[in-house]
Amino acid sequence: MNLKKTILAVMSRDDLKAAVEAASLEQVDRRSVQAMRDVLARSRRVRPDALLAAMTEGQVKAVCERTGIDPTGRKTALTQRLLASEPKRCRKEVRTPPADEPPVVAEPAPVVNYAATYNDFERRFAEFLDRMPDILRFAALGTTEQGASGATFRVDYVKPSGAIGFYYPDWVAVQHDLSGQIINWVIETKGRVWEGTKEKDDAMYEWCQRVSRATGDTWKYIRVNQAEFRDDFPTFRVLVFTVVGNEVTRKREASGVTVTTEEILQWRDEGRRWL
Repeated sequence: MNLKKTILAVMSRDDLKAAVEAASLEQVDRRSVQAMRDVLARSRRVRPDALLAAMTEGQVKAVCERTGIDPTGRKTALTQRLLASEPKRCRKEVRTPPADEPPVVAEPAPVVNYAATYNDFERRFAEFLDRMPDILRFAALGTTEQGASGATFRVDYVKPSGAIGFYYPDWVAVQHDLSGQIINWVIETKGRVWEGTKEKDDAMYEWCQRVSRATGDTWKYIRVNQAEFRDDFPTFRVLVFTVVGNEVTRKREASGVTVTTEEILQWRDEGRRWL
């Protein structure tokens, strides 16, 4: 059974109206429940994970019962089961390379066939991106030494010493957000925070702002530390919210300044860490 259509079948008239408005769908007969369901089912802006996030736990349980999924548990676990039950995009097998090659992880086309990874954390993160329902495509950009990368994208930054440095980010990914917006992400996976990390973050954040203004596309940056990464985040959006929220909380506790929920959401939407 089609998961999206099953979700829509469980949703009430008011829920359907809210989903239509959230997706900015026009020329929809809001008087007709079936008309709203048909339009939402056809729209690529509307994704199952977004619909499930807006539902109550009871509604999610009802979707589980209709799809033959075990309905016991809380909403987050049930949502993960439902999303995992959906047919996946075509995936390639993970290839074990010769000893003199970096390990690789299969990627969804059309960017490249494989992502080179240089440690277990990067490999796990590549597999995580490959599973995320809101990630359309991604590519690895990392390098083990400056100037030796097959991907030549870099951003100049000023080191704490005052010298000019070259920053090579690890990943680029394209996300389909809950609102239907396409977001281009530059991502840094960091096992340890070294001197100069803040300067790299600031330079990358500024680059994203300038490119977004120049192109009209949305570019954002986020650093994901190994200590706060988990394999079980249901969507990339949840990862972003968690990473930014954790950093805001640490800053608040260190400074004694109260930060509102609205400010945390703003930082999450900007994709910037509070440093």
